[in-house]
Amino acid sequence: MKIFKHQKNMKFFLFASLIFLFVNANAQSANGYDISLDGHWVGSNSDAAFQSHSIHAKLLSSPINQGKDGVISVNGMYSFVNFTFENNKELFKDLDYFHSIGFALSYSRGLKNTNWYLTGMVIPQLNSNFTDGIKGGDFYLNAVLLATHMIRKDARLTIGLTYSSTLGFPAPIPIISYWKAWNDQWEMNLGFPKMYLTHHFNKKSSLMTLLELKGYNGNISSGFNDPLFEKNRAAQRVSYRDILTGLEYSYKLNNILLNFDASYAINRSLKLQNTDNETAYKFNISNGWNVGIGIAFNLHNKK
Repeated sequence: MKIFKHQKNMKFFLFASLIFLFVNANAQSANGYDISLDGHWVGSNSDAAFQSHSIHAKLLSSPINQGKDGVISVNGMYSFVNFTFENNKELFKDLDYFHSIGFALSYSRGLKNTNWYLTGMVIPQLNSNFTDGIKGGDFYLNAVLLATHMIRKDARLTIGLTYSSTLGFPAPIPIISYWKAWNDQWEMNLGFPKMYLTHHFNKKSSLMTLLELKGYNGNISSGFNDPLFEKNRAAQRVSYRDILTGLEYSYKLNNILLNFDASYAINRSLKLQNTDNETAYKFNISNGWNVGIGIAFNLHNKK
């Protein structure tokens, strides 16, 4: 990540990537399975450890004019993250649990007489520890516009823009991704925020090597200050980020998909920030291993 020479630019791209990851998660649920659940555990020998659990569900998928005029879909998501702090436990006692609930409202359609497909998505969500009810700062509004070009049956290019109220920067951020399949056994994706190479052993099982960015950003209901904090800044948000490399194994069984992954964080940070995304407190958190498990399934048999 040395290509990012300025910390401010890095922030914009990191937050944009998190929004794109959320889009991918909802798109996967809509296109493949009705419901998906997952859990991830992050071990640490430093100030804090971390675990997350989430559920994504396809709530609606409605073709317009038998799909000729596009498809409208609605996907829902709920997740919670649990931080375990080793030091200053009394100071951070209200930061143990954060919750996120949101909806992805999307519209997609193919352009007539072309190999281009357009997708627009609006993602309103609430991210907070909710210790003092629901406040305005808990609301995050994200939007995405993607254009996908089917270069060939085995290759596609996706470009687009994303905007998020979490950026603190009123301008769109670019997205680019290139997918390629060589045959039934090998495929790859190049781009940001996720790159991978997948080998399909057969129709049921596959192994993926990946490099990706994961993270979380949530509002603190009751912001607070402490002499430990930098430049007398108040802690009003929590921001967590991992840059991961690892393996993910998937196995399909009828209408069920099982996922197991193990990865190593080559770069990791956990911070408390003010509303301008300036660091108030940075935890001493070391790089280390992550493990995860997931299951997805359809409510009805699909041929």
